[in-house]
Amino acid sequence: MRKLLRWLRATDAPARGTSRSDGRRLPVWHGKRSDNLIVEFIGPPAVGKSFLISMVAKQGNLRKMRLEAGASMRGQAISAGDLRVAAQALHDVTGNSLELNWQDLETGFTNAARQLNYLKEDALIRQMSGAFLLDETGLFRKFRPQVQSLLSQGRPEDLDFLRRLLARRVLVHVVAAPETISDRLRDRALSGEKSRDRRDVAFGDELSGRIQERLDRNERFIQQIAELGTGRFIRVDTEHDLAGAAADILRAMKT
Repeated sequence: MRKLLRWLRATDAPARGTSRSDGRRLPVWHGKRSDNLIVEFIGPPAVGKSFLISMVAKQGNLRKMRLEAGASMRGQAISAGDLRVAAQALHDVTGNSLELNWQDLETGFTNAARQLNYLKEDALIRQMSGAFLLDETGLFRKFRPQVQSLLSQGRPEDLDFLRRLLARRVLVHVVAAPETISDRLRDRALSGEKSRDRRDVAFGDELSGRIQERLDRNERFIQQIAELGTGRFIRVDTEHDLAGAAADILRAMKT
């Protein structure tokens, strides 16, 4: 575990389209608050997360924040709970135990390094005062399988770690009809907005079924987390009153 800690603190994968030394605008919105509160948005691509987040930020007068990529993450403090999430993530990537050649791991698993940067970003934001809206990042969004593994293993220290996170977090489950999401994905693929959308659309007639599976998986995940007995949870259907949903999220952030 000490080797994992040293590697996690020392490794900084560049963000997409940036070098290690470049500053980048994290998909994070920040508002004034005396303590720390994080809002994560969980849902499949093209469900409308970013548009919903923009509405919440506008109504709540939140502003985008800027962090330096690479250097700002280097040496970031990592809790024991974060380490267990990281260990599970690396195990899932390699399919092996942590008895690895760590030098090979550092040079050969750039995707794992990039994934672990999300963990360090989450840890960094947790130490700041204020309310934060996370788009395309967040521990529960980016590490769903690992969180589910910790839940299923049921170790008291892991459950306590997750409860502490949830005590200062709002999870927004964003949904829409699979056919609507499928149409949005096709529109984005045609516009060339995101390459991964073209990959998803390649499933053709199977796309709506795959989207439904993902929605169901997210629903089960939220239910599992809610059983911990702490945290705030909101379900938003982006085909309905988004302005009202944004107001609901802001109210949850104040409670």
